[in-house]
Amino acid sequence: MLESLPPISVAFPVYRAPATLESAFACVSSQNAAHLDIMMVLNGSDPGTRDRVHALARRDARVRILDLPRANLAAALNLALREARHDLVARMDADDLCGSSRFDLQARAMLADASLAGVGCAYRVLTNDDRPRFVVRPPTDPGELRWRLLLGNMLAHGSMMLRRDAVLGVGGYDESLPRAQDYDLWLRLVRRHRVGARAEVLYDYRVPSADGADRSTPEQASTAARCMLREWRLLADRDGTDRVERSIAEMLTRSSAPEVVRGQLAEHLTTHGPTRESLFAWTWANAASPSAPTLALQAARRALVREATRVLADRGVARVWLYPAGSFTRALLEHPEDFATPIAGVLDDRADASPIGAWRVHAPSEVSAGEHILITSDWHEDALWEASHELRARGVRVHRLHAMSVSDAHASSNGASAPRALHASIEDPHPACPQIA
Repeated sequence: MLESLPPISVAFPVYRAPATLESAFACVSSQNAAHLDIMMVLNGSDPGTRDRVHALARRDARVRILDLPRANLAAALNLALREARHDLVARMDADDLCGSSRFDLQARAMLADASLAGVGCAYRVLTNDDRPRFVVRPPTDPGELRWRLLLGNMLAHGSMMLRRDAVLGVGGYDESLPRAQDYDLWLRLVRRHRVGARAEVLYDYRVPSADGADRSTPEQASTAARCMLREWRLLADRDGTDRVERSIAEMLTRSSAPEVVRGQLAEHLTTHGPTRESLFAWTWANAASPSAPTLALQAARRALVREATRVLADRGVARVWLYPAGSFTRALLEHPEDFATPIAGVLDDRADASPIGAWRVHAPSEVSAGEHILITSDWHEDALWEASHELRARGVRVHRLHAMSVSDAHASSNGASAPRALHASIEDPHPACPQIA
């Protein structure tokens, strides 16, 4: 049996109190872990937010209020780390949720392995109306997580439990960064320490969009890219073994199945640590041959298009426009033979959308009443359907690919049927870059 858990400090910054503040606080105050030191950091907060935070503090004697006059998330978290009474510091964001056993389970992992400087968890991504969209499962093995972080951030910032001394020992959060402060910290932390994750889904991460997509701002993306490239430059450029060369040769000669080669390289990276050579080889092997789930998804998309356009053709539709000009549409246009209804062209709301092969991208406003549009997107279909309201209002027939079947295609084009999602829930163990907050 593990010994009793150590006390835990909680870093809970609040900038402008969202409607979810009280529910997020309830998640913290109801944790199974005993001896909580809850630090609510007023991060340049307005008077209304201050009043709400002070009201929560009056209800729970474990709450301490820390005050930062000017908003700066990294500075707020560094203040909490310095003021924390305990070495284990759990993060929580004011617009997210977590289960009551989260702190207990993360603390047990850190108690069982004193070398861990941080522990995350699997988390559920929620849309702005709290609908579950998909689950992100970071690698639980610290060796694997180390090199996976060099390809993108798969840790939800608010879901983390950190060892205070280890974080402060690498300089804490960089207060000069406007965004991506967490990703920068993880990359610096795994240079010297081990970071892992619990396999259980212990956190609900809310994103502001209706489709559950967490879109990086240009500033955020630029900062994350700079941090990623910095870490790649610090890697050794030679691997020191022949595993990488053998793996590439096996891919080129097709002497081993692609998934076997990728698995060998992943195991090598996890066991021996990343170098530029080995990380490049894994990335190349991954791009050179799509994974089985990717191939299955591509096959499912093509089957949907064949069925949907056959239904349209059976109903006398002469041609159909594809909307928008994203990666889904680009992939479909590589197989024009799948379309039972001729393609009229490609539409996109962006005026600067680049052509797709021979297809020039048009504005939706160019489509006349009575013509047909097929929404070709996995993740953004709901948002694109809403965005097509004006088109439908002036008589353009808009079809939702994932809602179409022989029985409901006509109703879907008139907005009468409820959409049937292709993916009610998708669990991606290693997304490219789910979010960098």
